[in-house]
Amino acid sequence: MADETGKLSVDDLHSISERLSNRWSEYLEDTPTTNGDEATRAWCVYGLAMHTTNLLSLVAGLHTTGVNPMFLMPQVRTMYETAITAQWIALVEDGANAWINASQANSARLIDNLRKSSDPIFTNAADSIQKARIMDTALPSTSDHQAGNFKSLCADLNIGDTDAYSYYKLLCAYTHPSVDLADEYLVQPEGQNAAIVRQPKMTPTDAWFYLAAASTVWAQMAMQLTAKDPTFRNHLRSIARELGVEDTFQPSDAAWLRLHKK
Repeated sequence: MADETGKLSVDDLHSISERLSNRWSEYLEDTPTTNGDEATRAWCVYGLAMHTTNLLSLVAGLHTTGVNPMFLMPQVRTMYETAITAQWIALVEDGANAWINASQANSARLIDNLRKSSDPIFTNAADSIQKARIMDTALPSTSDHQAGNFKSLCADLNIGDTDAYSYYKLLCAYTHPSVDLADEYLVQPEGQNAAIVRQPKMTPTDAWFYLAAASTVWAQMAMQLTAKDPTFRNHLRSIARELGVEDTFQPSDAAWLRLHKK
């Protein structure tokens, strides 16, 4: 990631971001329709791709102001995880079913916790959430574990699962409450006592803006894989080449064997 980032100026990244947002809007005006199982997959992927694209505009705007990259981390982490999940749903045959099953399982746990609450507002909400979110039966899938575990999901795609998950964990370290996050507000010059600072000490960089743009390519391409448009596909491939990233991942051998096991 770092080498390719160095080849692109911040103006290049803003140009790429603008093209991704504008061309996406045009694509949605005349997106090919899908039906049957593909309609469910396209519905899942669309929401993820749309959210990633909206966040790109936010990250681009914040980056323009010179904001410390620490404050971009929550948005970029979401974009990265969302984009890889979108590609997984688009590429793994039962990915959409597994992803819906995982959501159902999370909702069931939420409902169970709400019903144990001492606050009647929460206990009363459990029934309405169950009606809105819970299906009678799980959808057929061999990929429920991968849908509920991002590390396993990364391993399901040929994206260098160790590197892909390491980027995610690095983003998490500066997003969740952590020692790494707290340390950004503490300095200790050599031979001196530690001192607190009011702004993160992280060095300004375009790297996370770059990752945000790459994530948007992956998320939008996931939508294109379900609602195909050769012109839009070529547009995304061109931008991926500018960024120096793959535009589409592939299921790993392990995923293929799981999906085609007799």
